[in-house]
Amino acid sequence: TNRFHSIGVILPQLEFLDFGTNRFAGSIPTVFGNMSMLEELWLNGTSLEGRIQSELGLLNETLSFCSLANNTLSGGIPPELGLLEGIVSLFNVTSNLLSGTVPPVVCELNTTFYFDCATTANATAPTLCGCDCPC
Repeated sequence: TNRFHSIGVILPQLEFLDFGTNRFAGSIPTVFGNMSMLEELWLNGTSLEGRIQSELGLLNETLSFCSLANNTLSGGIPPELGLLEGIVSLFNVTSNLLSGTVPPVVCELNTTFYFDCATTANATAPTLCGCDCPC
């Protein structure tokens, strides 16, 4: 886990990061928000847990694709992801344990956000898809 969490320090100019279907444990490293050149981040199916880090919103000038699907991420969608306006064309958080509401600033993005309410632990709580974001 230590090497995984230091990738943003070791390779801060990395443009494409695909750790999909690897078995990394723990949380999404906050240092990913410092990777100023990162265009694509694929962390789907990696056994990550914890919250979606608000620091991902700092990638508002470069990030175009992000997949966090098929993990055990919990909590809500951080409103800081609203900073990604105009650049991100895909942000996938399906098949996680998300709860709460989708922040209005995120719903207003011209971004394809994938929320899969049917495969969340709190599927009976419609507030996750309480705004006009696609579910």
